[in-house]
Amino acid sequence: MCKIVFFFGHICFIFLFTIGAFWRWEIIIIQTMIAISWFINNNQCVLTQIEDHLFNETLIEYCFDKRSYNRFTVPKHHRYMLYTSIILGSV
Repeated sequence: MCKIVFFFGHICFIFLFTIGAFWRWEIIIIQTMIAISWFINNNQCVLTQIEDHLFNETLIEYCFDKRSYNRFTVPKHHRYMLYTSIILGSV
């Protein structure tokens, strides 16, 4: 049950921080912190690493039943989507 709640929270964060900058300027600050954490952490998601540590399974593995070599790496198109949201939300 705890795993499902954690994964649901991760999904909510993804949606909120992808489109939230269009409603609240504070989201842009959080988006920038997320982008910086990806840069510092070699394009890897901290939440995904925590999921793996706590549950020995990540959100992608749970939803799509697949395990990849780069389990923690944020895909390039997801990073670009966040960067675009930061830029458009800043305008």
